[in-house]
Amino acid sequence: MDHTDLPEDLAQALEEAKTAKAKANDRQAKRLDQLAGFLPKGDPVRGKKLYHDAAKSLCVTCHVKGDKGVDFGPDLTRIGDIRSERDLLEAIIYPSSTIARYYEFLMVQKKKGEAAGLLRRDSVDEIVLGLAPGAEQSIPMKEIKGAKYSNVSLMPEVFDTLLKPEQIADLVAF
Repeated sequence: MDHTDLPEDLAQALEEAKTAKAKANDRQAKRLDQLAGFLPKGDPVRGKKLYHDAAKSLCVTCHVKGDKGVDFGPDLTRIGDIRSERDLLEAIIYPSSTIARYYEFLMVQKKKGEAAGLLRRDSVDEIVLGLAPGAEQSIPMKEIKGAKYSNVSLMPEVFDTLLKPEQIADLVAF
């Protein structure tokens, strides 16, 4: 983008933001390259055990795979059929990089207060937000002043520190 027609301080801020974003993308790509080196040794049996251990991986607290888990995040039953190993790795380590459709965090400004969550259902009379697994809030349409989606995933960006690279590879293999 050409910033010649913007005030100097705004143009400089935009350039700094662009540079910071590029550096963050480079760091993420390098980290994903490092972790991708572990993928060939991923073990689906260990990955299944880790996936179902809510205390260690948290996966089943928000995702369904087969007949196990909670329906809050995307269903992972056939995820390996539609996503590459690299895509899955990125989704685990940097969940805000790409957010699955219908799992975007919606922030609603009401006439009195705010609400936020996943849009679970809507009608001409109301929207229903998923606040957490098993918790929903109904908001009458007449109470809504505005709404916007966030580009930050509800899935926390913590698994690169909570799990060892080998464990992440096992989850991807599963």
